[in-house]
Amino acid sequence: METVYQLFHNELNRRYEFHIENHTAYIDYRIKGDIMHLLFAKVPYELEGMGIGRALVFAVMEEVERLGYKVVPHCGFIAVVIKRNPELHKYLAE
Repeated sequence: METVYQLFHNELNRRYEFHIENHTAYIDYRIKGDIMHLLFAKVPYELEGMGIGRALVFAVMEEVERLGYKVVPHCGFIAVVIKRNPELHKYLAE
């Protein structure tokens, strides 16, 4: 069974976050028009290898869909997660 984490929107810092075990994993973003630019993903060393980064990308994609944006990944990790999961391709800006 896959662990479900709660997604927090930190509007002040323009990032989406998971708060886990006194650590914060996050994706920084910027919005231009109807495009959400996903700039950087960070998972603390203590949480690496647990699938948290992948789960964070999926959670942000759900938020992107809810808000009606398309995405441009600027972070290699985010781009790889999207590339490896065809169900996420629909969120990519043309």
